[in-house]
Amino acid sequence: MQMQLFALRFNGGVSFDEFMQKCVEYNLPVLFAYSQFSSTPEQERFTAVFLNDVSVEQPKAAEIMLDALLVIFPEADPRCKDVCQIYFGGKRLLHFDESMPTINIEFLIRNMCLYLKDRYGDNYKRKVIEFFDRTGVALTDKKMLDVSVVEPLKAFESIRNESLSPMSNVIYIIENGSYFRVRRTRNYLLHKAERTI
Repeated sequence: MQMQLFALRFNGGVSFDEFMQKCVEYNLPVLFAYSQFSSTPEQERFTAVFLNDVSVEQPKAAEIMLDALLVIFPEADPRCKDVCQIYFGGKRLLHFDESMPTINIEFLIRNMCLYLKDRYGDNYKRKVIEFFDRTGVALTDKKMLDVSVVEPLKAFESIRNESLSPMSNVIYIIENGSYFRVRRTRNYLLHKAERTI
């Protein structure tokens, strides 16, 4: 399985303009969006697609990213969280960015936390902990999600016995001493929680 396009379907509850405004606010550039066949002027239905910087080969990492997008966009259809979801075409292109902008897991998680802080104020860490409970991404001592850019890749030598090419760019999800790989343009470290709160 590989996933590079992350789609959200909106079946009402938010206009396309409101959606795009939130994307700008939280630095989440949309690659393209289209109007669904069932869309009407009274009830806008659209699908928006984000381009990840590279293909995600690990379903767990893709699920974490979709979960974060659904936190930021609670108006989206919750079935979008399914990595096997099939999306049908539409009747009209609403947006296409020819510059081919990308998202990545680090910015997505940071902007999700910013959204939670904006929405819930001082209680936002409770929502971060709920995300931790759902996904298993560990928390730092300050109760923030432990997603970090790690360079150089030699920092992973203690994790693995075999050597990696310095050109390999991956996401590591640490879980009881094992890891999963997802090719990326940078090296990201997602710690899998080994404790409960």
